[in-house]
Amino acid sequence: MMNNNIEKNWIKITLLSLALSGVYSIFIVLLRTPVLTNIFPDKSIFQTALIIHVDLSVLFWLVSIVLMIQTEYVKSQDLISKINI
Repeated sequence: MMNNNIEKNWIKITLLSLALSGVYSIFIVLLRTPVLTNIFPDKSIFQTALIIHVDLSVLFWLVSIVLMIQTEYVKSQDLISKINI
């Protein structure tokens, strides 16, 4: 029963990471507007923000999915009951 909640939490974290990366992409689009382009002195801020956005969204999504699959594997092998804590 507890593992089912863990899997649901991993799915929530995965969806949250995708939603946050979508919100961050709106910020990246705003960086391309003429008003904000003139505010920031660094002209490569768009490229840096885009790379960070893509790398972090893929990283968080991948880690969340892998840990959800690992949780399912541990549950299917009944490894939790074999741990003596």
